[in-house]
Amino acid sequence: ARAIILTGNLYPSVKIFPRADDLAVPLILVPYDTYTTLRMVQDIVGKIRPNDQRRIDRAKKLITENTEWKQMLLDNES
Repeated sequence: ARAIILTGNLYPSVKIFPRADDLAVPLILVPYDTYTTLRMVQDIVGKIRPNDQRRIDRAKKLITENTEWKQMLLDNES
């Protein structure tokens, strides 16, 4: 897997973090339900080219605004 998206703001078991880290698989926590999340991903995936700075910036903004990735990193360190 390239990443695991956890929907509904549900944190996984603490046992998941070290395993994901060992496999270098990012865990992404989002507040949306699974269907909404998949629709959002479909709107982005496959449409971003390496030279498409506008879409890259939009994807970064969506991830920053809609995920708790910073908190997950902090939680994983403790």
